[in-house]
Amino acid sequence: MQSINPQIIIIVETEIWPNLLYQAKRQGIKVAFVNARLSEKSVNRFKHLKSFLHFLEEPIKVIMTQTEADAVRFKNLFTVPVLYAGNLKFALQLPQYNELELRKKYGYNSEDFIICFGSSRPGEEDLLKSILPELKLSIPELKLIIAIRHTQRIGEVRALFPEAAIFSELQENVSEAADVLLIDTIGHLNEFYAICDLSIVGGSFVDFGGHNPLEPAFYGKPIIMGPYHSSCAGSVQELLSFNAILISDSQNLKRDVIYLYQNPEKRKEMGENARICIERNKNALENHLRGLEQWIKT
Repeated sequence: MQSINPQIIIIVETEIWPNLLYQAKRQGIKVAFVNARLSEKSVNRFKHLKSFLHFLEEPIKVIMTQTEADAVRFKNLFTVPVLYAGNLKFALQLPQYNELELRKKYGYNSEDFIICFGSSRPGEEDLLKSILPELKLSIPELKLIIAIRHTQRIGEVRALFPEAAIFSELQENVSEAADVLLIDTIGHLNEFYAICDLSIVGGSFVDFGGHNPLEPAFYGKPIIMGPYHSSCAGSVQELLSFNAILISDSQNLKRDVIYLYQNPEKRKEMGENARICIERNKNALENHLRGLEQWIKT
């Protein structure tokens, strides 16, 4: 750090590095935690080191947390100012789309019931494959879109869905969409969240920690997510508090999809709640900048 000689060190999200805090203390470098989150497990791990953390906390000028619960947990470890600033992931700047025009571009019509499974991980495509026949029986107009998290897996996923269309092979202005579409390119998931009737967020039905549910929330879509969402726990909890997300699992996904298909008013309510949740939390970036301002200027 001596060669860099920073004015301030900004630590993002979960890291508490005692050695870094010690070096910052020695060299008189200010430290700020932003978008900070801390699990109960981490609190228990650090609890017996509380006096040591108090010794190291001198350079910490502010800790700005994702949730009020995170703020309480940080206050249990540190005596420095802790502010609930909101989750920076809510500070979304995503493209706006004309849903009807976008559906038409990819060959979907207004009667199609589109499910977009975003950021699928190994094991989740098998789950979809196993429930798809019964979903089709209950949802005659079903169109399934699977956006693979790691596109190099397209070969193995294609083997599961040999009937599927592949996004990179689509011609422009598709006349009629296939029943299953595999997204094998980066940068298009937002489009399909924007046109879907129901979003399912992957990495959460097998223990990969879950992926970001805020993108479908931005487009006002009802969201289903699995039980594994430790990587985005703050976002999920916030959406749950607004009744904007349904937490399912491998055993109940088929049931929950059919339930939401059969209850359009519930889907509408969840989608509207998701938009409200995003709107209420949109000041997270402004809160963080305001909290950092005095320490960057001085």
